[in-house]
Amino acid sequence: KWVAPPDTFPVAVDLFQCALDGRPFGEVSARMLPVLLSLKSLVLVSDETRHALFAAGFMDPLCVFLDGWSEDPDQELTRQLEGLEVALAMLAALSNLQEVKVWVR
Repeated sequence: KWVAPPDTFPVAVDLFQCALDGRPFGEVSARMLPVLLSLKSLVLVSDETRHALFAAGFMDPLCVFLDGWSEDPDQELTRQLEGLEVALAMLAALSNLQEVKVWVR
């Protein structure tokens, strides 16, 4: 079973936050859909990765993304909807964790 190094999760959350804020991550400009797809890979690996992402603060930027989502007329709608679908799939996968259920309350 694949296990990510522990420092992967805070870095992944920081990268997601940079993409949300529209600011570079170090020297790299992160585009939202590739970031979401990468995070989805982590979310779907195992309960351990979901727990680690939650502990790294992943729920806050995920909820900000979902709460603030709206269509951007200057961007391709298909890619925007794909990003929304990926974010909702991650939320569904994370919603089974006990700590997420407590966090929501």
